[in-house]
Amino acid sequence: MRGHPQLNFYRYIRRFIDAQNYYARVWGAPVQTGLSKVADKVLDIQMCKREQISNWDRRPLRQSQLHYAYLDAQILVPLIKVLSEEGKEKGYPIEKSISYIDKRGQKPPPEKEEFDYGDEED
Repeated sequence: MRGHPQLNFYRYIRRFIDAQNYYARVWGAPVQTGLSKVADKVLDIQMCKREQISNWDRRPLRQSQLHYAYLDAQILVPLIKVLSEEGKEKGYPIEKSISYIDKRGQKPPPEKEEFDYGDEED
């Protein structure tokens, strides 16, 4: 990540699905539809986005920011499940929307004590 080079866990991701782009394909919605709107349309869940514009560079993060980040990530599991089912029905199987990251930059996952989660000050 350009803004946070200390967050090196991205080097260990091999493939991913962009939930918002997949939603746009399956539902015929604009590509820039935000996650809260996607969750509302697909799961009928309203997400509080108050912390979205807070200062995420300041450490330590507030409890409300941690809660926001947790919920933002947690919603992806049921969201992808429903989108995958709908995509299959509409002829957009999720397998065709998985992106693969260039394997040249990949490394095997480190031992836990070697992993830099980016939560410590240098």
